[in-house]
Amino acid sequence: MNQKGFIIPLLAIILIIAAGIGGYVLVQQKRIEALNSKIRLGTTNIDLQEKCAKQAEKAYRDSESKVMAMDGSLSNFNNHYNSKLNKCFVRIDKDPYHAGEFSHYEFLYDAYEGKLYAEYGKYSEKDAKPFVCTILEKSCQSREEFDAFIKTYMED
Repeated sequence: MNQKGFIIPLLAIILIIAAGIGGYVLVQQKRIEALNSKIRLGTTNIDLQEKCAKQAEKAYRDSESKVMAMDGSLSNFNNHYNSKLNKCFVRIDKDPYHAGEFSHYEFLYDAYEGKLYAEYGKYSEKDAKPFVCTILEKSCQSREEFDAFIKTYMED
């Protein structure tokens, strides 16, 4: 075989390999861009969760100052940034001690807007029915119904 007959197939092979490598590099660049985008979104989500936690604590403190303090009452809160709804929720539990018993009251609201989403309260564990159970300003009937609703907002 002469040199010209050998060089043309060799050049064709080199071009095919180069095209394959170029396509592979392009695919990898797209994967890198997608991963970088996910990292940016993750950082943003972490930032939003952090801001939500701070706002929820403020909302909790504000709610505590609005409620008359009772001796021996217990209270706590937890928060969740719901990325699907782009909202920060705070769930507050209060257990005031009155007449020798703890009652239980809890509610869920938007930590920024202050909008009440749900509330539940019982005077004591002996009571079969709650004294208040509302979900989006409509009456609810049970603790299970209340908890199921809360879960949709406090989990992604």
